[in-house]
Amino acid sequence: RLSRAALAPARIFDSHLHVWSDGQAPYEWAREPPPELHSTATTDVMVRTLKAAGVCGALLVQPANHGHDHLYVRKALAAHPQFLRGMCLANPTLPVSDA
Repeated sequence: RLSRAALAPARIFDSHLHVWSDGQAPYEWAREPPPELHSTATTDVMVRTLKAAGVCGALLVQPANHGHDHLYVRKALAAHPQFLRGMCLANPTLPVSDA
């Protein structure tokens, strides 16, 4: 006999999602994405797309486009606290006391 948990519909969670800005201040790119991706990975576009696909949440991973500047990811997390979780990159060039 199956438990209720086994009978519940599966929940889909994106475990590695990158979002980036449109490159405008104050969220300029450290590295420009390919032109065809300039506006396809903003937070609003990605959250809307994932929800339409039935995804219930996502883990944001800091993209190379913003280097070690986590301001855009922090903004995304604040805008969608029930949907997004985040992880940041450690900057290996900083002294231990600043890391």
